[in-house]
Amino acid sequence: MEQTAIKRRPMPEFLRKALEDRQQAWKEEEARKQVRRESRQRGHQMGYGRKDVPAAIEIV
Repeated sequence: MEQTAIKRRPMPEFLRKALEDRQQAWKEEEARKQVRRESRQRGHQMGYGRKDVPAAIEIV
C-alpha cells in the first residue's frame, strides 16, 4: 500500500498578517480588561463613601 506524502507549505502572507492582527487585538483587549479589573479592585479596597470624598478602609 502506497502512502501519500503530505507537503507542508508556508502560510500565505495575508493569512499570517490576519493572524498577527487578531493576536494583537486580543492582547490589547486583555490589557484594557486588566486595567479595568485593577481599577475596580482599587475602588473596592478604598471603599468610597461619597463620590468626592474617599473613606479609606484598612484591610486587615
